[in-house]
Amino acid sequence: MSSRERTSGQTKLVFASIVFPDRSSETNALLLAESIRAFAGSLSHVPVWFYVPQNGKHLSKIATNKLSALDVTLIPFDVDEEALRFPFTGHVMAAAQAESLTSGQVRPDSLHG
Repeated sequence: MSSRERTSGQTKLVFASIVFPDRSSETNALLLAESIRAFAGSLSHVPVWFYVPQNGKHLSKIATNKLSALDVTLIPFDVDEEALRFPFTGHVMAAAQAESLTSGQVRPDSLHG
C-alpha cells in the first residue's frame, strides 16, 4: 500500500517537507525519512511526502531510489524559479500544497501531469 493510499483511509497524520535537487537538501531529506522510519515508534509507518519543485532540475537517481525504498512519496509541484530566490518561499508553497492535499481539496495525482 502506498503512502497516498493510506491517506485516504484512517491516517490523519502525514509528515511533509520539501526536497530541492541538490546534494545538501537530498542528504537532509534522506536523514529525515530514515529517522522517521527508524525512530518514530508508532508513527514510523505514517506517510512521508516530500514536495519537489519542478524548476528544470531533478533529484539525483540515488536519492530518488533511496527515498522510494523508504516509502516516501515524491510530489512534484510547479514553482517559478524567481520565487525560489527568496528564502523559504519554496517551503511555504510546498506547505500550502500539503495542506490542500491533506484537507481533501486536491488529489495527489492531479498536482502535476
